[in-house]
Parts: sequence; C-alpha cells; structure tokens
Amino acid sequence: MPLGEHHDKWNYGNTMLIRRGKLFVLHFWEHKASVVDLRSKKLETVFDTPTFPTAIEGDDTNANRLLIATKGDRCSTVYPPVVYRVRVDNGKVNI
Repeated sequence: MPLGEHHDKWNYGNTMLIRRGKLFVLHFWEHKASVVDLRSKKLETVFDTPTFPTAIEGDDTNANRLLIATKGDRCSTVYPPVVYRVRVDNGKVNI
C-alpha cells in the first residue's frame, strides 16, 4: 500500500521505524507513541495525545522525525517511509 493511503484494514495498530539505534513505535488505536533505545532496551518516551498529527523527534535533530495523521480509526503514515511493521503484545515488540 503506497505511503499516504489510509491503513484502516490493519489488524493491529502499530508501526515502527528504526533510526540510529532507536525504535519508534506508533500505537495508532491507543493514540500513543513510544521511543525505545535498542541498545539499553529501555523505554525513553511515551507520548499520549488524544489528537493527531503528532511529530516524534529522535536524538537532537529533526532527522528522525516521524509524522502521522489520523482521522477516526483511519491512519496514514506521512513521512518518512516506514521500514518495518510490528505487533506489540503485552509490551513486547515482535518484528
């Protein structure tokens, strides 16, 4: 499915992007997002936002920005391309 199209048929609501050793996970249905350091396996940040769009920035630059927009239960990835899709079960990330 091309980027920018709605992904309302996903059976889970999580998309992730790995950049510079960090895992960015978007939990669409819960309107949350988190950043996990893959080296330390520690959760760094949790964003809890009732409305989107939401920008998530990694490190100290805008290079890792992941921007999404949602409308109801429909969601789309805008920028940059999502390179992995995952399921998060009980807090565990399954790639």
